[in-house]
Amino acid sequence: MSTTQHLEERIADYYQTEASPHAPNWLLTRALDVIDTTPQRRTVFGRPWRLPPMASVAKLAVGAVAIVTISAIGLTVLRPPAVGPATSPSPSPVTPTPSPRLEAEQIIAEGRLESFAASESGTLLTLWGTCDFLETDCGYAWRLGEGSQPRATGVIDPGGAGVTAPIASGDGFILTPARGGDLGIRIAKDGTASPLSMACRGAGWSTPTGPGRLIWVAGLQFADTVAGTICPTSRLGGPSLAKGVFTPDGALWALVDNETDPDALTIGRYDGAQWRYHDLAPRGGSWTSVIAAAGSNVVVLQAAPEPSPQQLVGLSVTTDAGATWSEVVDRDVLERDLPFFAYRSPDSQAWFSGYTTMAFAGSAVLYVADLRGDLWRSTDFTTFDQVSVPGGVRDLTSAGDAVIARIDNEGTCRYPAVCQLNDLVRISADGSVEPLTVR
Repeated sequence: MSTTQHLEERIADYYQTEASPHAPNWLLTRALDVIDTTPQRRTVFGRPWRLPPMASVAKLAVGAVAIVTISAIGLTVLRPPAVGPATSPSPSPVTPTPSPRLEAEQIIAEGRLESFAASESGTLLTLWGTCDFLETDCGYAWRLGEGSQPRATGVIDPGGAGVTAPIASGDGFILTPARGGDLGIRIAKDGTASPLSMACRGAGWSTPTGPGRLIWVAGLQFADTVAGTICPTSRLGGPSLAKGVFTPDGALWALVDNETDPDALTIGRYDGAQWRYHDLAPRGGSWTSVIAAAGSNVVVLQAAPEPSPQQLVGLSVTTDAGATWSEVVDRDVLERDLPFFAYRSPDSQAWFSGYTTMAFAGSAVLYVADLRGDLWRSTDFTTFDQVSVPGGVRDLTSAGDAVIARIDNEGTCRYPAVCQLNDLVRISADGSVEPLTVR
C-alpha cells in the first residue's frame, strides 16, 4: 500500500466517524422553519429584504453542510492520478449560424429613408437602411422607380458599413462606400447594377463634356460614369477644393478650400481645359457656405466660419457663367431680402451648410430650405418668398424642372435637419407641391 493511499483511507475514516454524510432530518426541519418565519420586507427605497441575524440552529445546519463539502474536496485533492492516458469526450462539431440576409423588400418596408437622388427625367433612387450605431445584423437597400411600382430594387452592404447618398448621373445613379472600399455601384435607368471602380483609371474630360458624364462625389471626388471610375478632385488641377457642383452641360463650379485663410472665399469654374476664378466679396467659409448651379446661373450663400458658423453673411449671384457678379454684404439688405437669414440655430456648433440646402428647378427658379423646415422660392435669385408645404422640408435636390425634397408629412419634427423624414414631395417651378410614393 502506498503512502498516498494510506493517508486517503485515514482521512476518510476520520470524517466517517465525526459526521454523517448529511445533516439529521430534525436539523434540516428546524432550519426551514426559521426561514419560513423570517419576514421578507423592503425599505421605502425598494432595496431587497435581508435575513435577520442567523439563528444558532441554522448555523449548525450550514456547518454540517460545510463539513461534507470539505471532505469531498479533500478526497479529490488527495486521490492519486489515474494511470494511463486520459480519455476526453470528442467535442461535438459546431456549425456557425450565419446572420440572415435581409431582402431588399424587407429593408425598404421596415427601414428608414437614408437619402435619395433624382434624375433630370424625374426618376428617383431612394436608399433605405435598418442599421443603428454599431449594429451588424442589418442592411441597406435601394429602390429605383417613379411611383408605387418600383422598377428595380437591390441590397447593398448587409454588414452595415454604409454608403454615401446616391448621386444622379444622367438617367442613372451611383452609390459609393461611406468608409473606404474598392468599388462603388452604378445603377442604370433600367435598374441594372454594375461595379464602379475607385482606382481612377481611364477618367477623361471630353470637350464639351456630355451631360451627366462627370459628377461631384462626397469626399472631394468626382466620378466619370463613362469610364466607370471615381477620382480625387486633385486630378483636375488647380488648388484644393471644398465643395462643388457640375452643371448639366458639364461645367464644374467649386469653392476653393479656404480653411487656412477664412478671410478669402474664391469660386472657380472648370470647363475641362482651364480654371477661371473669382474672389467673392463676402468673406465666408468654403465649408460653411452653400452653392447651387444650373446652366449659366450660379448662386452662393456665404456663411461665416467659426465661431459663428450658422450666420449667413453674404449672397453672390452670376447669371452669365461668371462674366459678372452681383454680390450683397449689407446686413440690413440681407435680412430684408432673405427672410431665412434672421433665424439662428440653438446649437452654437451647427453649421449653416449642414442645415440649409439649395437647388434649382430648371434654370429660372431657385429654392432654399432652412433649419426650421421652411421652404423659400426665388425667381430673381436675390429675394425670396415662402412656399406653403405641409410639414418641414429638408434635402432639396434638382429634378429637371422641379425639385425633390424630404418632408415631415405629420408635422411633428421641430428641426427637420436633425429628424428622420421618410416622405418625399416634388415641388414644381410654380410652387405647387405633389406627394411622391416611395415605398
